[in-house]
Amino acid sequence: MNYNRCAVNGVFDLFHVGHVRLLKRAKEMFKEVIVTLDSDELTEEEKRRPIFKQNERVEILKACRYVDDVVVVDRSYGPHAFDPVKVDEFMEQYNIDAVFVAADDDEYVKYWFGYLYNQGKVVIVPRTKEISTTHVIKVVNGEIVKEID
Repeated sequence: MNYNRCAVNGVFDLFHVGHVRLLKRAKEMFKEVIVTLDSDELTEEEKRRPIFKQNERVEILKACRYVDDVVVVDRSYGPHAFDPVKVDEFMEQYNIDAVFVAADDDEYVKYWFGYLYNQGKVVIVPRTKEISTTHVIKVVNGEIVKEID
């Protein structure tokens, strides 16, 4: 596989060390990292209402040294569009060789990127243990007490 340009997809809400490590790993493997940021509408439909609006998340991501560009996407446009033709158009338009994904199981990857997964255009790395935006929200809400090292 040609490892020039990848897409790293996500919500990237409450930017944390897991996000940094994912983007750093992508940048170590690829010359350019394009973040495909899930729109506010997609995020609310598939997960929850984002804490930060998409324009704020774009600004945060563009400030990260491992990110070369940010493109807002949804299920009609991007690497996880429902229509395979739209996925191909997106990949060609942005000259993306593969999608770089942090996941603990193939089912997650197949749900979001099945079309590209079947083509061998998905690079999967393990998620950063014990950190996620959901975890951060639970800590802030007092649902989880985080111990100080």
